Amino acid sequence: MNSSVMAQRSNSRFFFISLSFAIGLAVASGFLVKGMFSGDTGGVDTSTKACLAVMRTNGFNPNITSNGISIALATTMNIESLVYKSGVIIASCPAYTLQDYCAGAGCPNPGVTFTLIKKEL
Repeated sequence: MNSSVMAQRSNSRFFFISLSFAIGLAVASGFLVKGMFSGDTGGVDTSTKACLAVMRTNGFNPNITSNGISIALATTMNIESLVYKSGVIIASCPAYTLQDYCAGAGCPNPGVTFTLIKKEL
C-alpha cells in the first residue's frame, strides 16, 4: 500500500474515534443537564439548599433534622467571630426561624449551638 492510502485510513480511524468520544460526552452532559433542570433536589427544597450553602461557606457543618437544621460547634476560641458568622447564617435563611441559640462557655456544650426550624406558611 502506498503512504497516502495508509494516512487516509489512519485519519479516518482518528476521525471516527474522536466522533464517538464527542457523542459520548454530549450524551453524558445531556443527562447531567436534564438532572439539573428537572427539579430533582434530592429531597431538599431550594431555600434549604441555599441556607446549607451559606452555612458551609462560613465553615459550619449543619445537621438536617426532621423539623429543621441544627449547628453545634464546640470550641472556646474566637467565639465573637462564630457569633458574627452565625448571625449572617440566620439572616441568610429567611425560610427558617431561630428556635434556640447559645454561645459561649455557659452553654451545655461550650461553643456555638443553634437550631433553625422551617417557617409554617
